[in-house]
Amino acid sequence: MSPVSTSRLYLISMLATCTLLLLSAGCDSAKPRKLSSASGTASNAIEGSTGAILPPANGPFQSSSQDASRDVSQNIVQGNSEPNHANDSASALTSATSMNQSTAAQSDSSASSEADIPASARVIDQADLMQRAFMTLQPPKSDRPDELMSFLADVDVALRDLIVAGSNNIVDAATFTSSGLRLGQMKLQAGERLAQATDATEEQRKAGTISQLVALSHMSGLKDVESAKKLEKFATTLLQSNDPDLAHQGRVVLLGFRLQELQNGNTSDPAALLAELEGLFQRPSDAGFPEMMVLQQSQQVLNEMGFKEAADKIDELMVSKFMDAADPQLSMTAWGVAVANSQAFQNYNSALQDVYTGKETQPQMLLAAARGLFNELPNATTLLQFVNLSTDLEYRGMPLFATELSDYVKQQLGGLQESPFTPAINEALESQSRRLGVVGQSIDLSGLVEVGGRPLDWSVYKGKVVLIDFWATWCFQCQGELPNIRKVYSENNSKGFEVIAINMDDDLKPLQQYMTSNPFPWKTFHSADPDALGFKSEVAKRFGVSAIPFLMLVDADGKVAAVHVRGDRLAPAVQTLLGPGLAN
Repeated sequence: MSPVSTSRLYLISMLATCTLLLLSAGCDSAKPRKLSSASGTASNAIEGSTGAILPPANGPFQSSSQDASRDVSQNIVQGNSEPNHANDSASALTSATSMNQSTAAQSDSSASSEADIPASARVIDQADLMQRAFMTLQPPKSDRPDELMSFLADVDVALRDLIVAGSNNIVDAATFTSSGLRLGQMKLQAGERLAQATDATEEQRKAGTISQLVALSHMSGLKDVESAKKLEKFATTLLQSNDPDLAHQGRVVLLGFRLQELQNGNTSDPAALLAELEGLFQRPSDAGFPEMMVLQQSQQVLNEMGFKEAADKIDELMVSKFMDAADPQLSMTAWGVAVANSQAFQNYNSALQDVYTGKETQPQMLLAAARGLFNELPNATTLLQFVNLSTDLEYRGMPLFATELSDYVKQQLGGLQESPFTPAINEALESQSRRLGVVGQSIDLSGLVEVGGRPLDWSVYKGKVVLIDFWATWCFQCQGELPNIRKVYSENNSKGFEVIAINMDDDLKPLQQYMTSNPFPWKTFHSADPDALGFKSEVAKRFGVSAIPFLMLVDADGKVAAVHVRGDRLAPAVQTLLGPGLAN
């Protein structure tokens, strides 16, 4: 596969999600998972499936993109100095499927830190790949509303996982497109059955209607002509709905088609489109991901067509409606628009480029640029950017930069009013403190049991150099690191080197299946508490593990010698602890 740069798509970046900790180096606790649909309400299904349900800009088969200044701002917002890479189909589906308010971050990171992983380690087990839900999910056999609701949630999880795989070039374009269309068709059919179910509640039928709209959007984004036609027709019918939510969704979708008419020359004045965009925000609930997506696409098209004044008004609309949004991804996107042309941001950008390209940049230079940016835009969203960057720098093996920046965030946070982001910022800072503070401390792995139930016996590892690898079956970056760990293990196991794998799945069934087909030469453990698995486990909280892979290296005295020893950093670190005699 030849990767195509798609970093200009805001939402291929936003997909990362790694929720508040948008790491380019790993996957956070908000992995792809099934949405809660126990209540059987439409809000669950809507929150689980409402994307930017509009046709792709530039005609029905072309992905949306943003101009170069936005490209830079979005990458730097996420602490990622290199463009994300994905295949064309991943871009199309992502642009047509922006994540929703409550589940936008339930995905692995789409920006893996390939610079930190040797090429030989970038291998994903194909047997595991074939077991992924986007390859195996089958249509529901039952027409029971609750089961259809549950199935729609499963499709959303599979779609998000598929986008992650495509964004990381783990599936080829043909497989991505065929899987995306198959999932979209199943979602469409399940939505139709739910909307027509006589024993469904009004809310469930509403969820079925929304799911149809989103499914057609998915498939339209994957260049399906018939789906694009059906999408426009279906959205038009929703305008007559007595339900204000459905009528609003119809308006959002049709705005995308109106934008196409402007592009195609059927209309020549953007005033009407601009008025419709400004009229979208009648209710607080209207400022969500679908609305953000149509604003982004409209701004890009109007700018490219030379309607700069109208494009600038859309920028102002994005900032005014979304800068203070409670959802971090919406707020971050508006923040990126606000700073795109700022000199302070350009200075910050330049300092980050120096850091990520390995130039001799002192922490003080980065902090000076951060201060300048915060002085220009002193709000919690700016600090949230700094926290995200700090975490990324830490996972990339640059703790000095990370701690300097985090200390600055702590100082400034106290002078701001409480915001929706304040608890998350504090939590991220505390987790980082625990992760970095463990170095030099004795290891405590209590509360873990081996697959099969036997408690971990640390005495078995006494006197050995041990790598602690926090991983999960759903984490592509974790699996990408495994060949490197296997290589170091095979070269050093006889010299006193061991590995302990700590699984972070929140369900033991995938782990058991994985270990059957992909056994490790070392032991794998998980939380002894079945009600507190994965990131909820005590051991994860003890070490502040909020993203994986997280690797700790323990010396022969049982003390943590280093953290984040990924890729090329692992082998020399192990050899140093083993000593020159054993290492050679």
